[in-house]
This record gives sequence, C-alpha cells and structure tokens, in this order.
Amino acid sequence: MNTTRSFRILASLVLVLTLCFGTGIAKNSSQKAAPTWMKAVTKARPGKFAQIPPCELVYHMSWNGLVKAGEAKLKLGMRDAKAPNTVWGVCEGRSAGLAKNMWFYRNRLDSQVDLRSLRPVGFQWTELEKKERTVTVARFANGKVKSRQTVTRVGKKDKVRDRTFAYDRTHDLLSSTLYLRSLPLNNGDTISLVVHPAKSAYFAQFHVVGRENFKTSLGNQKAIRLDVKLHKIDRDTLELERHDKFKKATLWISEDAYRMPLEIRSEVFIGSVRATLAERRPLKADAKR
Repeated sequence: MNTTRSFRILASLVLVLTLCFGTGIAKNSSQKAAPTWMKAVTKARPGKFAQIPPCELVYHMSWNGLVKAGEAKLKLGMRDAKAPNTVWGVCEGRSAGLAKNMWFYRNRLDSQVDLRSLRPVGFQWTELEKKERTVTVARFANGKVKSRQTVTRVGKKDKVRDRTFAYDRTHDLLSSTLYLRSLPLNNGDTISLVVHPAKSAYFAQFHVVGRENFKTSLGNQKAIRLDVKLHKIDRDTLELERHDKFKKATLWISEDAYRMPLEIRSEVFIGSVRATLAERRPLKADAKR
C-alpha cells in the first residue's frame, strides 16, 4: 500500500468532500465534440448560502471509525484587505495516531476564491514527507487551470512540471465546497462539478438523498445526506474513466448557517475511511490568514 497516497486521500476528504488524487491532466480538445458529461455540469449561480460565517473546523480522520489516522484544521471565511472581493481558506493536515508511526506526513493548502462567483482564483498546496517536499501552485483564469508542481527530495535535483487543464467551469477544493454548500440542496437534487484538487481533474456528482438527524461530537445535528460519485477525466480525450481507487462515499452536511461536513464516510482502495467533525468555533469577522 502506498501510505503517502493513502493519507493524501484522507486529508483531501475534509475539503473536497471525498475527492482524491489521480494522474493525468486533460488537454485542450476544442476541435473535438464536447463529451456528454459537460452537459450535466451544474451552472447555476451561487445560492443564498454563499456567505459562510468565518469559522475554524477540526476534523479527525480514521479507518473504519476506529483507527486514528490523521487530523486536519480548516479555517474558512478569512478576508484580505488587498483583495476585498475574495475569501481565503486554509487547511493544515497531518498524520496522527497509528498512521504517524508508519509514516510522517504534513500538508497545508491555501486557497483564494472570488466572493461573487465562488469561482477559484488560485491555490498553493504544500506536502511534507520524511524525505520529500511537494509544492503545487495553480491559477484559474481565462478558462484554464495553469499549475506548477515542484518536488524537492533530499540529495536530488528538484523536479518541476508545468501543466494546463482547459475547462472553464473548473473548481478547486475550497471553491467546490463553498459553491456546493451555497445551493438549495433540495431532496433529490444532483449537483455535478469539475474539481481540480492538485494536478488532475475529476467529475464529481453529489446526489441529495434527504434530511436526517445525525449524532456528532457537537451533539445531535440536523443534517443533509448526500451520496457521491467520482470519475477521472482522461488527459487526452476528456472522456470519463472509472476511478479504481474510489468506490463510493456518503457525507452529512449540517443544515444550519455553516452547512459544512459533519462526517464523510468513503470506501476507497485502502478500505473504509472517515473524516469526522470534532470541533467547530467561530472566527472574528476580520480574521486574517
């Protein structure tokens, strides 16, 4: 088992609502007919829940809800005086518990989103392992995602790779989360998004199953239950491919002003993994990164 990739999946569960990593970037195929999945992409304007209260969320990650694997702290709704029409999110994650004894892993994601459209501006994702540091920087503009990934290994020359993904309705981890939570999420709705978490793009579908009471560490909460389907996007054809590392996922979103995940349960190639909300606290309205 590739333990580094395993924890990447666990860490990304918190922000992307069970989106995980893969390989390949779609190339511009403007001379070909658009794949049929593009017609299903949700194009509605952000809904009435567009503004998220500034908050800090702490998630615990585990296998089967029993073996502790990681922790992640997510800060949302932070503003920048130099870019008043944008909002920032910062997520810091690390391996913990039994997983920490197996491998060392830390990450930090800084993401900037346009407040009016809830479309991404750019992000920087830094991952630290025992002998390796990976930094991915991406910018979203003019219908394209341009990213640069730099891998630094002890005693070796840096590896740098530039990539371009051409699709004008692509989200990153934070913007997809903010956009999804903004929508009505009526029972029976299906929201389809293209998400670019790091170096690759995915087609994700979120089906609203219904409402239910959900027990959490914060007490019983009214929750919206969604089922998740995920496909890779082929780098050359833009056609969808089955994601062998991802089987299925269910998530519960709080039905309140926050509208953020209470818990995510996902069946992936390493087994059953969970991200569970452990703490939630407000931040000051003028909170900075």
